[in-house]
Amino acid sequence: MQEIINISKNRIGDNTVNSVSARDLHKRLEVKRDFSTWIKNRITKYGFVENEDYIIIAPQKRGAGNNGLFNGSDKIEYILSLDMSKELAMIENNDIGRNIRKYFIKIEQKFSQKLEKQEEKRISPKDIQEMSELGTELIKLSKVFGFKGNQVILSADKGVRNITGHSPLKLLDEIHLVANEKTKIFSPTQLGKEIGKTAMEINLLLADIGFQKKVGKIWEVLESGLEFAELLDTNKKHSDGTPVKQIKWQKEVLEKIKIEKSEPTLF
Repeated sequence: MQEIINISKNRIGDNTVNSVSARDLHKRLEVKRDFSTWIKNRITKYGFVENEDYIIIAPQKRGAGNNGLFNGSDKIEYILSLDMSKELAMIENNDIGRNIRKYFIKIEQKFSQKLEKQEEKRISPKDIQEMSELGTELIKLSKVFGFKGNQVILSADKGVRNITGHSPLKLLDEIHLVANEKTKIFSPTQLGKEIGKTAMEINLLLADIGFQKKVGKIWEVLESGLEFAELLDTNKKHSDGTPVKQIKWQKEVLEKIKIEKSEPTLF
């Protein structure tokens, strides 16, 4: 929208409102009478109230400025609320006045729509509580699936955003959080090759130190082993339709086995 007249925020009475320089409005309306006579006549005739509809700013030294409305002059400045400015434009009863009034109305609608959008985005304490509870559960879930470090936070944030539409990290101004460098992981077969054992032997050792257990034919990671394990999707399914997950381990798990089994010569 092309700017017809400058509109800025100023404090009038107890409120900060959209406002206009009366001298600017006088010029745009192409009023024939001098400014001082015109503004005083309008204030008196139509009952405008100082500190409610307008404020008066005393002359300032050249270059001092006030809220960007003027650069200082030896003349008294009137700052008008947008409501008063609309009424003065309408009073002129000509095409210029009507066009300026329509412009003010469009500006008000634009500000109103912007405010409504801001209100829509505002998050209530109830929303924050919901995100907190949901985030806590998603953090637990992400750990079950083998995520670690910042990956836990990032995956939980994404989950909360998918469900609620709000990002906890954005709310906390931590949008630049990055995932940790991915740790190398190995299958039981690969670990076994490191120490001359089979995959079955490695799995049994991991079970002995309480890092996993066998449920039917499937190995499941226990809570004590989550720190060293990651669950990977194999894109396969068991006979009951549940996804087949492959457990891979960090190499540090070998040292844990060595310590827990108290067999320095194990490897």
